[in-house]
Order: sequence, then structure tokens, then C-alpha cells
Amino acid sequence: RLSPKADGTFEPLYSCSGVISSASDPYSNFTDLLLAGLGTHTVVHGKSYLLAGVPRDAVKTLTERTERGEFEISTERPWRDHVNTVRVNMVMADKEYEVGPAPVYRDEALFARDGEERAIGADLSFVDSITQAQRIAKHLIALSQMEKSVVRGEDIEAIRLIPSNVVRLHYKGSRGLVANDNYQVESRADRDRLDEFNLVLRQYDPVRLFGWNPAVDSRAWTGQLEAA
Repeated sequence: RLSPKADGTFEPLYSCSGVISSASDPYSNFTDLLLAGLGTHTVVHGKSYLLAGVPRDAVKTLTERTERGEFEISTERPWRDHVNTVRVNMVMADKEYEVGPAPVYRDEALFARDGEERAIGADLSFVDSITQAQRIAKHLIALSQMEKSVVRGEDIEAIRLIPSNVVRLHYKGSRGLVANDNYQVESRADRDRLDEFNLVLRQYDPVRLFGWNPAVDSRAWTGQLEAA
């Protein structure tokens, strides 16, 4: 898959460029590679699942009919989790491909709303494309804005779901005002009954998470560099 750039050309959606050192912690290398593709890693029954960061459709619709017991919904994340700025380290082509600081990536509308910088760092040790680095930064900001989360009991059909699956919640009545949306499965846990499970779900909006309009979202990235 290709992604548009501000100059009208295209580049691979994700690529990895860099050097893996055997002296580095293997898990750190793995997580750096995973971040370069906005990937997710989950282990279910001893099997590893790796998924690249691309928009995904819901694999199942969950309704009141299959709900079992517990239902909790939160419509706001803790304020400390909100992000409007990402400080990036990436592979710098003009510095002999060493990893170094790039200018910050900021959502100006969120920055104005928050009234202060709320920043996280992103060490992109295998990213040498400015556009790719900015797309990753934009995604991390959007991810912090996914407010809604749900905990609910589910019937035996939940055994088909694994973390990172996307599901659709469909409710009627008052619950529908807050719950009708797409959610990503964050975890699935056994309950006392063999035919019931607990699901922890996080709001999932593929347009906000993966949408990229270079005319609006890309930054010139000129001027002083700032370290992540």
C-alpha cells in the first residue's frame, strides 16, 4: 500500500530502515520495528499474532442478546492520557543515518483546547521518512483521543475473538447513545462459567486513527530540532 506525500508523490505506507545491533536488547528492537508499522502484537494460547497498522473492519457485532452480566462504559479517558504533541527521534539521512531528534509534531487545535503542551516521545529507530514519522505521530495523538471504553461480559461466541480484533457494539435505548460504535478488543478473560468471557474494549475510529491528508496533516519540519 502507498501513502501520499505533500509533494504529490507516494511512498510505501510503512517501511523499516536502520541497523539492528545484536548488542541491543532484542525486545527493544522488536518494539521499535513494531512501532515503525504501527503494529500490534498479541499472544493467544501461546501463539503470536502480528498486525500492521491499517484500518480494519469489524469482525463481529455484539448486542444485548449476547451480553452476560457485567457492563461498564467510560466516555472519558484520564486527562493525563491526552496528547497533543509528539517529540520524535528518527533516522536522519543528512546525519549519516544516525538516529536523532526531529522537530515536534503538534495538533494545533488540541494544543489550543488544552492550553498547554501535552507531549509524549516516539523513538522511531527504523524510520527515515519524514512523512512516515509524521503519520505515526498523528496516529499516536489520535489514539490518545479515543475516549470511550467498555467492559462487558460476553457469551461463548467471544472465544472466537482475540485482542486487536475490531467489533461493533449495537444497542437500543439509552445505551445506544454512548455504545453504538466500533471498538478494538484489548483483552479477553475467562469468567467463572466456561461459556462466558469478559471483554475489555477501546473505541476504534479508523478514519481518525489512520486518515492522512498531506495538505492538512503534513508539516514542513524546518527550523530548530527538538529531542524526544
